[in-house]
Amino acid sequence: MNKKISDFLSDDKALTVDSNARVIDAIKLMNSEKHNYVLVTQNNNVQGIFTERDLLNRVLSEKKLPADVKICDVMTPNPDALSVDDYIGYAVERMARYGYRNIPVEDSKQGPVVLTVWNVMTHISDILTDAEEIESDREMVEEMSDIGGG
Repeated sequence: MNKKISDFLSDDKALTVDSNARVIDAIKLMNSEKHNYVLVTQNNNVQGIFTERDLLNRVLSEKKLPADVKICDVMTPNPDALSVDDYIGYAVERMARYGYRNIPVEDSKQGPVVLTVWNVMTHISDILTDAEEIESDREMVEEMSDIGGG
């Protein structure tokens, strides 16, 4: 877990909407891009994040109409943001402790990006697959080199 967050990010640009956008516009963007979040920006600065949880907890549960609500009124303001140079272990700790599935990441080259739980899980899956292959190779070598005796 001593790798940098930059090793885990995909090339996908973060979905963003202006802070004055309506919730319905964010939902349409999220659906079209198959993401469960949008970053809320003003003048290219991240002001907040809006997720499926925000839609459920702050819009639908309050019986508000998505077409009538501004995103800035129901977003999670000032979300924790990490740097591409932070360690992935720190990001995983934040995800586990606070239940984040998406964390904004500041990238001076690319602009805001998002580290998703899927970025992390995909990478961990690759690591576990490699570890299984190494263990299998080790067992095969041990079997082939066992000359008996005792």
